[in-house]
Amino acid sequence: MLRTSLGLLAGALLAATSASAAEVWCPNPLTELHEGDAGKPAPKAGIHLVGARNGAFSGQVVLAKGGEAKMSDLKQKDGAGVIPASAVEVRYALPTGQKKAFDALAEAPRAEGETHPIWITVNVPANAAPGEYAGTLRVAGSEIPVSLTVHDWKLPDPKDWTIWADFVQSPESVALQYKVPLWSDEHIRLLGTVFEQLGKIGNKTIYLHLCGHSNFGNEETLVRWIKNLDADPAQGPGAAFTHDFSPVEKYLDVFIKHVGKPACIIMYDWEPYVGGSHKSRKQERMLGIMFSLYDPETKTTKTVEGPSHNNKMPGYEDYPRDYLAFLKPVYDGLYKRFQDRGIADTVICHGLFKDGAQPGELTVKNLKTITPWAVWADQNHGSPKKIHGEPVGYDTTVWNARLPGHKALKGKCGYGWKRDRIVAFFDRDMGMGSWQFQLVRSRLLGEMNIAGKQRGFGRMAADFWPVLGEGKRKRSIVARHPQSSWSQLNLRATPYVYPGPKGALSTVRLEMLREGMQECEARIFIEKALLEKKIDGDLAARCQALLDRRVQAIIDAHSGNLRKPRSVKLEGLREYVNSDWRGESDKLYAAAAEVAKTLGAE
Repeated sequence: MLRTSLGLLAGALLAATSASAAEVWCPNPLTELHEGDAGKPAPKAGIHLVGARNGAFSGQVVLAKGGEAKMSDLKQKDGAGVIPASAVEVRYALPTGQKKAFDALAEAPRAEGETHPIWITVNVPANAAPGEYAGTLRVAGSEIPVSLTVHDWKLPDPKDWTIWADFVQSPESVALQYKVPLWSDEHIRLLGTVFEQLGKIGNKTIYLHLCGHSNFGNEETLVRWIKNLDADPAQGPGAAFTHDFSPVEKYLDVFIKHVGKPACIIMYDWEPYVGGSHKSRKQERMLGIMFSLYDPETKTTKTVEGPSHNNKMPGYEDYPRDYLAFLKPVYDGLYKRFQDRGIADTVICHGLFKDGAQPGELTVKNLKTITPWAVWADQNHGSPKKIHGEPVGYDTTVWNARLPGHKALKGKCGYGWKRDRIVAFFDRDMGMGSWQFQLVRSRLLGEMNIAGKQRGFGRMAADFWPVLGEGKRKRSIVARHPQSSWSQLNLRATPYVYPGPKGALSTVRLEMLREGMQECEARIFIEKALLEKKIDGDLAARCQALLDRRVQAIIDAHSGNLRKPRSVKLEGLREYVNSDWRGESDKLYAAAAEVAKTLGAE
């Protein structure tokens, strides 16, 4: 049915456009594009999208000659429904990806070049009438037909999605990229543009740097210590400082404004260099916490060394009393600010530790005495449930990820979205595969995790842009402090948002990730009905066959191995790109609508 409609659209396009056949190309969004790719022989069938209410769905057209594009209203074919042109984003892809692949989505067309991909993203209103819609994209003298199938099922808002997404945002990368002072009004505005993009996928996490020189490359901490000049030395380190919480307040507020309340706060207060690991080198155990010392008069900040997590230090000889007195006012101040914003205790974690470098027993027990409300977060090859008897509330794992096809699943679906404990997959090899691999992987990343044993994916790079060095040698701030390098566990993937002239831009990969995550929500809706036996008979059988077919397609696209990008064959990726994956999306949303009708749900 879908291919037939595409054939009809092809005829409509040839009749409607005055451009020659070589000037307009409508590849699907998973097609890897580079400069010079315009005019490749392909069916010029226009753009056809499928989806559901309250979702966002993208397609593209490629022209040899660029220009500003304008979208008409999308009108329901057999009804009075209208999706206004104002609900359609029109953006222009830029060659910013690996080997100059088109990736970043700008608000204005570029003047140069011979290949001009134009992206449209239809934001379907939550109250849109289901049915078939049609409109026209006009650009460079061409009229490209756009059609959209809206199924009668409503996607939750991104902040309410079950699928887990953990993108790490880098405040200092943004400040360095745009050359603005940390925590200035302009810095906060720019951070808002990053979180606006992450809000589209319902990002679950926020990292609050309480330890300078971390693996994420931050120089400063989000809480600033200020010397208390009136302090009585006899009162010890607890009275030696007051604190400036304004950076962390601004950071939380801009996150909440654009994303919603975080589902997980990682108080990044521990690094292997700080000490406490049973495997760390002896000399590392005596290093103190690096923190930001702020001078209100000069309005300058410097990074200095504080107490050790597990040893006495100069100025903090009475261990652990002096150490706890140094930290307790900070945690108390943070906790108050969490409560003021309605953030539950259950989402707050200490972190971030990794395998081979874990906090010592003293560190864990001491922090428990002043933060009884916090658990721990880690990034691990394994998947520890506890650290010295204390729970690990959030775990991103590499080796212990159970993905479709893994022998531990025995050929069955893992229903990772059901897990009470939050376990996510750290796809450290995302940046190592080809660009075609990254495009396909982005769209399938969510579903391959929830069909496995994970709630989703984690420790992804949002905006760790190349801001250090010059020219081709520019690099990100990740692990810029040698003592905090995590070696093969450093963030290496290409950031998913791009630095535009006025702020962060979305990318092709982020849009594909979003579409895949939306399909996860449809899958979860159907699976809940199946597991709770709310549907049966022919409908249940058809739904299960559809979901099984989708998992097999994920396995086939990865050449049977979802863990190693080097083993994924380009032929398998291209076979998936050229398959009827859009038709499968159509069937998924149609099934969600049928289940919703049976249940009397939206």
